[in-house]
Parts: sequence; structure tokens; C-alpha cells
Amino acid sequence: MSDDRRINADISDIPEHVLVGISPSPSNEKIIRTAHKMAVAFNAAFSAVYVKTPASKNYSEDDKKRLENNIRLAEDLGAAVTSVYGEDVPNELAGFARISGATKIVIGRSSARRTGLFRKLSLADRLILAAPEADIHIIPDSDTTVAERGKKLFAPPNALTLLKDAAIAAGILSVATLFGFLFASVGFTEANIVTVYILGVLITSVLTKSRILWVMSSVAAVLLFNFLFTDPRFSLLAYDDGYPLTFVIMLAASIITGTIAAKMKRNAGDASRAAYRAKILFDANKLIQKATTEREVLEVGADKLKKLLKRDVTVYEADVAENADIIERVSLAPGDTDTGSYVAADDIYKILVPLKVNGSVYAVFGIDKTKNAVEPFESGIMRSIVGECSIALENLINLRQKKQASERAEMHKFRADLLRTISHDLRTPLTAISGNAANLAHNENVFDVETRKKIYSDIYSDSLWLIGIVENLLSVTKLEDDSIRLNITTELVEEVAAEALKHIRIPDGSHTVRLEIRDELLPARMDARLIIQVILNLVDNAVKYTPRGGEITVQVRRDGAFASVSVADNGPGVPDELKRHIFDMFYTGRKTVADGRRSLGLGLYLCKSIVKKHGGEINVSDNTPSGAVFTFTLPVAEVNINE
Repeated sequence: MSDDRRINADISDIPEHVLVGISPSPSNEKIIRTAHKMAVAFNAAFSAVYVKTPASKNYSEDDKKRLENNIRLAEDLGAAVTSVYGEDVPNELAGFARISGATKIVIGRSSARRTGLFRKLSLADRLILAAPEADIHIIPDSDTTVAERGKKLFAPPNALTLLKDAAIAAGILSVATLFGFLFASVGFTEANIVTVYILGVLITSVLTKSRILWVMSSVAAVLLFNFLFTDPRFSLLAYDDGYPLTFVIMLAASIITGTIAAKMKRNAGDASRAAYRAKILFDANKLIQKATTEREVLEVGADKLKKLLKRDVTVYEADVAENADIIERVSLAPGDTDTGSYVAADDIYKILVPLKVNGSVYAVFGIDKTKNAVEPFESGIMRSIVGECSIALENLINLRQKKQASERAEMHKFRADLLRTISHDLRTPLTAISGNAANLAHNENVFDVETRKKIYSDIYSDSLWLIGIVENLLSVTKLEDDSIRLNITTELVEEVAAEALKHIRIPDGSHTVRLEIRDELLPARMDARLIIQVILNLVDNAVKYTPRGGEITVQVRRDGAFASVSVADNGPGVPDELKRHIFDMFYTGRKTVADGRRSLGLGLYLCKSIVKKHGGEINVSDNTPSGAVFTFTLPVAEVNINE
């Protein structure tokens, strides 16, 4: 008993799911709205399915328009719309209901009743038999379009197509007749000849498109067999009592075989189209997920829609001024058009499909309008592709906004650290300058000449240090917000290094600086102004940390595909534990400079930033026997010399 109660409880927990069938019937709108109300009342999932049958291609223009409107109505009411192929509508509906987990199926029932000796079950009756596990809700329907489709089922095909198919059928029957004469000449029985004609009818049904033609081929095959291979020959009479039965069986076998072949051909074509469309959807999903920019997403979406619909597709982006009319037209469409729900624009002969991101129209796909409307199955895949584009764009935009927010946070932190460091580290030289200036202002006559010169020298030295710090500070801030634009030209590295050394400020010849050229005429791609600043900072750094009398060597040489510039000193060097942090912003290590001043920690960081922007590298190593070597590289430029 307890097991029964547990099973019943599990069954009652199955969520409700309402499924409605879509058709071109005039009353189908009422059926869809009724199903939607039922879904709302039961708080159920809502789905709609359209079963495309072989007769669908014979719909009138009114039928196609009603079908399109009914599909859009279902979408506007929140239904998940799906299109499937099949010949038996009840079986397809029942199969889809089982796969989707639908608990209630809403369909229409024709008000007409079949009369006659053999009464055929209605669609509703057959659906009840095919889906006994679901609740079937039947709404009275109209049979107007059913009658129209029935009349057009055997509508004559295009005259050119009919003539082409007739020629194919005549050729196949001619070949079958030749084989019949061949079989008769070697003594084969009439049953073998009958088989040849049936094979001819089978081949005709596969190679031709007209259903009427292969039925006529079946009749023609019977008549040819009777005329050419039964006694009396070359007449439609038959003396043997068994021939009439043979003719009937032959005709029936030909028609049945042709019907089966035609159905298999049609199913194969439908399966091929479905596989092609599924592949397009799969490829679109894969490529859209790989896209790294909004432009790539739009290009992939337009390309896949073009392949799916076999029509030209134009992308109208919302941020382009010329597209304002198109964007506004879609935005103001009745019913607040969702992503993928298209709007007809007859004046420009296009179907406009909006692509929305976060509720706003980001772009519109303009699909060329042709005589044939977009098929429901294609429409569903089109909506899926556009939906994938919308999700991908939303993710890219959110990622970009997140990155921008992170960059803004880093910039605020950088500015806060910069202000904190400046306010702390610039106080000492400013205090020294103001103190020395005050002493001179109030006690100038008290100091002797040598003391006054020393005070003047200290003020000048501190001011130069402050100027260098401010220059580095301005350069760093410009690099951080990308306001520096590199003016890249091809320059000789040795000339740029020589120019930099002209601007080196060495107090009272306290240090020796020399330039060593290992490889002459070494061209490199660079912004000469910034590279001069790098060399100046590295030499200035070496001067600060090297005691008086020290020697500094600037060396230029080629290193494979790069030009290498190194600044070596014979000072105390850089400890190993400091080397990995020495190029970080505001990092000064535990050392003080040779003159006792504390560095702000921007010079080496600035050098690293400039070299990175040039595509090079910078590093520090030990000098022999003592000191440090700072080396940076620049890509070598190829120079074509025209004689």
C-alpha cells in the first residue's frame, strides 16, 4: 500500500505541459488562444507544433499567410514553436508529445462527417488512439482548407516539368520493353518480363516528380505487356483466362511499388533538408560561441541565415545613423517584437528580423523577400540562430563592461597609490628647497661665499631631481591611460644612444659615461623620443646608485632579430631577491641612492612600459666583477637600399 501511495505521489508531481497543433485553418487562431488560456490556468509549459506533410506544398497563398500568422501568434503568446516533417499528422503529434513530455494536447476537429461504405477515422480519433497517455482536448474546427488541399493534391505540375518527366518515363519503358524482347528471345517466362516492367515503374517513380505520371506509367506497362507479349500479339486481347488476373496484379504491384518508392524518395529529401538545416544550426552555434567581437557574431549570423534561407541578408547595426529608420520601424512594431520575430517591410522588399540585447534592438537582419514565404521549419531555425547571436552579444557586452569596470577600479587604485606616494616622497626635497631658500632670504649676509654656493647647489640639485620625477610621473600616467601615441620610425640605434648621452646630467664629472658600439649601422623600429627617455632613465639610475668615480658603459649590439642596448655600472649591484620586483611601480627596494635620496620607484617601471609597447623586453643581470647591467631590446628593422 505504501508503494502505491509513493508511486501516485510521484505521478502527481509531473509538471503540466500543454501542446497545441498549428495548421492553416481559419479557426486555428481560436484553438491556439484556447490552448494558451489552458496553459495559464494550469501554470503549465506551452508548446506548439506544426506538422509539415507532402500536401503542405500545395497550400494556397491564403493558407500560407494564415499558417504564418498562426505561428507568430503562438510565439507572441509564449509558445515554444517547433516544426516537424511527416505524412501521418496524428502519429507525428503523438510522437512529439511523448518526446516533449506534453500532458495535454489541444487540436481542432472538422465539423464535416465522412459518409459512404468505408468511414475513415478523423484526425482527433486517430490521435486519441496514438496518444492514450495524454489528455486530448478537441475544439470544433473548420474543414475549408482541408477541402482546398484535397482538390490540389493531384494538381497538374508545371508543363515543362511534366514533359521532362514524360520523356524520362517513355525512355525507361522503352528500355524495359527491349529487355522484355531479350528475355522472350532466350525463353524466359512472362513472369520475368512482368518483373522488368515493375522495375521500370519503380525507377520512374524515383526519377520523376509527378505522381500522376508514374500511375500512368503503371497503366502503360500493363498495356505494353498485354500488347507485345501475350497472345494474340499486337492486340489488347488475351486468350488465356489467367491473363486478366495477371494484369490486375501487375497493375497493383506497379502502383504499390511506385507509391513506396515515391514516399521513400520524399522522406529522404525531407531528412536531407532537415539534416542540412540542423548542420547549419550546429555550425552557427559553434562559430558564434568562438566569436570574440560583436562584428564576428553578426557576420556569422548573417552568413548562416543566408545559407539557411538561400537569400541575401543585410545587417543593419543600431549605432549607424543611416539605419535609424530600420531600427525604429522594428522597435515600434506591434506586439513588441521579440528577437527573431520578423516584420515585413514591403517598401524595401525585405523581412526585418530584430536582434535584441538586454531588451533593446542591437541590430536588424534584413532578409530579401521573395515570392515564397519563409517556411515554418526554417523560421524556427532562423529564430534559434538569431537567439544564439543575441546571447553571444549579451555575453560579450557584459564581459567588456566587466573588464572596463575592472580597469576603472585599477585606475582609481593607481591614482590613489600615486597621490599617496607623491605626497609622502616629494615632501623631503620640497622641505629642503624651502628651508635653504628661507636661510638665504634671512641669513644671506651671515653665510660665506662657499656656504652660499653649497646652498645654491643643493637647491639646484633638488629642483633637477623634482623635474625628473615629474617628467617620469607625467609619462607614466599617459602610458596608463593610453594617451601616448607611438611615432614609430626606423632609426639607427647607435645614433639614438649617442643623442641620449648628450642630455645626461652628471654633477661635477663625478662619473664616467662611455658609449660602446659593437654593431654599427643597426636599424630598429622605435619612437626615438621615448627610447631616449629610457636610456636617460637607465643611465640616471646607474649614476644614482654608483658611488663617485664609478664607470657607466652604454653598449649597442645586435642579438638575432633584435637590437640590444645595455647600461652597465660597477656599483654594488642588485640583490637577487630584488630583481623580480625592480621594474614594479613604486618599488624602491631596501637600498638608498648614492646621494641619500629616496627614489619614487617610477623610472624603471616607465622604462619597462615603453619597451613593452615597442615589442621588446627589459631585464637586469649582474655585472662582472661588480655592479648591475640593465638590458632592453627592440625589433630590428629591415632597410632596403636602392642603388
